[in-house]
Amino acid sequence: MAFKYFQALKNSGQTPAKEVSIHRICQVVAINEDLPLLDKNTHTSKFTLASGRRVPIDMNFKLPPDTIESILAGKSFLFFYGEITYKDIFGESHLTKFRLFQGLNFGFNTPELMQAAEGNESN
Repeated sequence: MAFKYFQALKNSGQTPAKEVSIHRICQVVAINEDLPLLDKNTHTSKFTLASGRRVPIDMNFKLPPDTIESILAGKSFLFFYGEITYKDIFGESHLTKFRLFQGLNFGFNTPELMQAAEGNESN
């Protein structure tokens, strides 16, 4: 079955964000299994994001039927996580980490991805 994840990244600051790069991954993880590390070689090209502007973060992926059954049975989770890096107009580097998940083991009977309690932080 094919899925598409979509979210918009917005620059809510008053100045442009320069050298914006997005590293992201979608991974099915079994209960009590650690998330794999991000592959820093899989990222978007660097770009500038003007103040108040949005850019889509999307990902297409396919899941085999047995993986979908595992998620529906609460045996595994679908995680979408990554990092966004950029430089401000003064050249200072910034990092935002995000982690979202879908898994029925927490009682969320919805196709929407939920924000994880950990792994969402920025400087």
